[in-house]
Amino acid sequence: MSSNVLAMRYAAALFAAATDIGKEDEVAQDLHTLTAALDNQDLADVFYHLQLTAVAKRRILEPVLAELLQEQISRNFVWLLFAKGRERQMKAIGEAYLAKLRAARGQVVAEVTSARQLSGDDLNRLTEWVQQLTGSSSVELVTSVNKGVLGGVRVRVADTVYDGSLSRRLQMLQRQLKQAQVKQAGVSN
Repeated sequence: MSSNVLAMRYAAALFAAATDIGKEDEVAQDLHTLTAALDNQDLADVFYHLQLTAVAKRRILEPVLAELLQEQISRNFVWLLFAKGRERQMKAIGEAYLAKLRAARGQVVAEVTSARQLSGDDLNRLTEWVQQLTGSSSVELVTSVNKGVLGGVRVRVADTVYDGSLSRRLQMLQRQLKQAQVKQAGVSN
């Protein structure tokens, strides 16, 4: 089973359990806090250690996680990951959980890559476009700048990429020119 599918399954189970007790937001905050804390190398070394048993990890990390994680359901979930040997999936599970929470609320996140920082008007037009495209009234744009796009924008919503970048257009033009050269030379498929 792929790690992405596994992360989505664990996230779905956690989301269902959190929903049952009305703690979806609190668990989301706990997951965010934990994944941010795992950037600390000392914590990560213990959390991901391959030779430590689940019992040893729990004994060592229980005081730390009691401070980090406000909800018992979140701590129990981490213990479950240790018991199943799935702690390496923690960050992916956190991302999948947040995606599940957003989907339940009808929220959409669009990742926008452009060659330059976009103006407020550009961002407003992109927000409206993604709203029309997805039918969602709540859209969050996550922007980044990549000079390699040359111009235009590349928008990713979930697993779909809408590439209106100049670099993509130039690649398509180059491919068409190569095909035209092959046809002109008398070679065809």
